[in-house]
Amino acid sequence: MKDHLTFEIVLQVCPEYRSVALKVLAIREKIALSRKDRKNRDAIYAVIETADFPKLVADYDTLRLSEPMMIEMAKRSRWRDFYGKWGFWIGLAALITGAYFYFVPLHQ
Repeated sequence: MKDHLTFEIVLQVCPEYRSVALKVLAIREKIALSRKDRKNRDAIYAVIETADFPKLVADYDTLRLSEPMMIEMAKRSRWRDFYGKWGFWIGLAALITGAYFYFVPLHQ
């Protein structure tokens, strides 16, 4: 996944992201453990084989196929935040300027 995607966007498009990520992480940890523990390697691989790989791969593929949509949503979100912040500061400056000219007469 791209670094500029927020979890808010990812979870909006793919609510099962957390469970898929946790399953992949668990399998990776088991594989790393099997590399360290050569004696119990067969037992560790037996546990890994119990994972539902077709479902896991399908969920991961769904996540990857949704990536362009998530990137587009993240871009729109950043632009919305950018314009919102600038709109706030411009509005505040206009309010202060208006209040100044309302209370301070131009011609005395």
